[in-house]
Amino acid sequence: MILANSLPGFRIEINPPKVDLADLNSLFEIVGMGTRSVDAMREAIKSSTEIVVVYNDRDILVGFGRLISDGAYYGTLWDIAVHPNFQKLGIGKMIVARLLAKCRCLQLRMVGLFTALHNRRFYESLGFTMLDYIHAMTLDLDQFEH
Repeated sequence: MILANSLPGFRIEINPPKVDLADLNSLFEIVGMGTRSVDAMREAIKSSTEIVVVYNDRDILVGFGRLISDGAYYGTLWDIAVHPNFQKLGIGKMIVARLLAKCRCLQLRMVGLFTALHNRRFYESLGFTMLDYIHAMTLDLDQFEH
C-alpha cells in the first residue's frame, strides 16, 4: 500500500511486496546500524507484522521501520532508520506513527523498542518512556554455547 501526500516529496509504502535489500543495508550502514545478511533480512521483513519504507522523489530509500508483534499483547519497533540527509523532516515521526497506528489497530497493550542513547529524546518526544526498573538484556547466540 502506498500512502499519498503524507509527506510531500516522499513516497511511503506499507508492506511493499519487495524492498531492495542492498539499498536497505546501505541505509543501515550510513546511520550506524551496521549491515545485515540479505537472506536473514529478507526473512525478518517477511516475518514482520508491519513495515514502512520511505523513498524520496528520486526513488532513493531514505527511511525504514518495522513492527514485530504477537498480535494480542506486545509489539516491538525495530530497525527505525532515516538517512542523515533527510532527518528532521518528519520522516522518522511518520514511520513511528504508522507503526503505532498498527499497534492500536491490533489493540496491543505495550509497545517497546531498543535504541541508542543519542536517540532517546526523539522517542521520548513521541511518548515513549525510559523505564529505570527494566534493564534490557541480550544474548548473542553466535557467541553462546549450550
